[in-house]
Amino acid sequence: MNEIDFRNWLERNGKNRKVISDNVSRLKRIERELGRCDIDEEYRRDQCRSLLLSFSGKCGSEAVKSYDVSGLPASTHHISRYAINLYVKFRNDTKHAAENAAGNDAEKSPE
Repeated sequence: MNEIDFRNWLERNGKNRKVISDNVSRLKRIERELGRCDIDEEYRRDQCRSLLLSFSGKCGSEAVKSYDVSGLPASTHHISRYAINLYVKFRNDTKHAAENAAGNDAEKSPE
């Protein structure tokens, strides 16, 4: 997880320190408890869709079977989905910002 940039992004988006800390902690716990889970790799693979499905409780999909979330209390699954969705928004925003910056640099380059 790109923790520092995620924390900064949350702060720029009006989240207070407690909310920032809670969401970073949740994501770290997800990565730790699920063992082979890397939130950035999940984003690269399918923008965390499989991971989110694992917390949705909808069975039958191969994506859902990829992670066993039974070690995490069911009462926290909605909060885990919220933290994952925030991280997806962060990655989308930073991806678009990087693309825009690259486009602006290309426009400034003399030919």
